[in-house]
Amino acid sequence: MSFVVNQAPKLSEWFYVQKPKADAVLRLFCFPYAGGGASIFRNWFQYLPDEVEVIAIRPPGRENRFNEAPISSLPTLVELLYTNILPLLDKPFIFLGHSNGALTCFELARLLETRQGPTPDKVILSAKCPPHIPSPSKSISHLSDAEFIAELQNINGTPEEILQNVEVMEVLLPLLRADFALSENFVHKNNTPLKSETILFHGMKDRFSKEEISSWQDLLVKPFRLFEFSDGHFFIDSQRQQFLSLVDQLLEEHLTTFNKNHLSAC
Repeated sequence: MSFVVNQAPKLSEWFYVQKPKADAVLRLFCFPYAGGGASIFRNWFQYLPDEVEVIAIRPPGRENRFNEAPISSLPTLVELLYTNILPLLDKPFIFLGHSNGALTCFELARLLETRQGPTPDKVILSAKCPPHIPSPSKSISHLSDAEFIAELQNINGTPEEILQNVEVMEVLLPLLRADFALSENFVHKNNTPLKSETILFHGMKDRFSKEEISSWQDLLVKPFRLFEFSDGHFFIDSQRQQFLSLVDQLLEEHLTTFNKNHLSAC
């Protein structure tokens, strides 16, 4: 199979590439956690292999899409991503999602398989329990503003100075509620296992256990690989150096295999 490497497809508003790489042989699509956007993945390209192009997912309601209504339905979000991502799947690719982003990229990968489109070489699911088991986290998207903000403080994913800023929170609350509703209101119905190779990341101080995150195996064809971090749910930020070092290691490993297979096929 040959891939076009010198002509980059036009990006829609759903994606942001900080460092375009027309000659990249692999694309890494990064899906943000609740309340996050493309900025989570800023400068990741500096820590990852040169042959990899990092493409950040930017859903409505944040950054340059701030004036658009956020999406609170996961099936709707996945369907829209499917439509917009297809032009970018002309090269081998990997999905990586953290928390909400893990569930989003998992459902998108399954949709691609169902519709017999290009599928990811690997799917990296970080800090998320599978949708077919009871969630260890309480639902908060329906709470009053005061209760919702208190729960955000407990989760410890939003800076305290932002939570205490009334004007900023008035703007952010609709986005945050919609993002939490994505997974809280999602009804799991599809037990079709994902065929792509899957890697799990888990924070040992997270609200859910190693055994709970390991239940992803019920929805996978291949055995998963599990890597653990010493911190809690937001190890993607608190242990950023270790996180990116591991991602770099996994990508280098994948590229080595890819290059060997490509040479043997020539």
